[in-house]
Amino acid sequence: MYTKCDDMEDSQRVFNEMTLRNLVSWNALIVGLVRTKMYHRATEAFRELLTDQSLSQDQVSFSSVLSACANGGGLDFGRGVHGHAVKLGMASTLDYVRNSLIDMYNKCGCLEEAIKLFDSCSDRDVTWNVMMMGWIGSDRMENAWNYL
Repeated sequence: MYTKCDDMEDSQRVFNEMTLRNLVSWNALIVGLVRTKMYHRATEAFRELLTDQSLSQDQVSFSSVLSACANGGGLDFGRGVHGHAVKLGMASTLDYVRNSLIDMYNKCGCLEEAIKLFDSCSDRDVTWNVMMMGWIGSDRMENAWNYL
């Protein structure tokens, strides 16, 4: 509730007071931090989630932290998240995560890496839009046009 009201101070307080945290509570915190543009704190929360051996991250965890990396300029950490997603088999099998990776690489100025991911996609429904926004965001309108 606090997260949906953009009250991250109280959201963090309640989260810290929880004796048992599950993936839903971690994801709610990370999503709220990203929504309120607290990108560095979102990546810190994801790092903490990684230390909890009893929980596995899911597509919400990955796509949210990748959004934090994309919007906060966290390319190095984003590359590490990409590697972790590959290890868990999420980078290529889940469109949601793959699109977040492409968006992160685009926003961090790594268009070649974004193109590699894009070219490896067989189902490109939403992925086309993500790639087009990357080209347009980097003032490469001709490239966007050529991909149509």
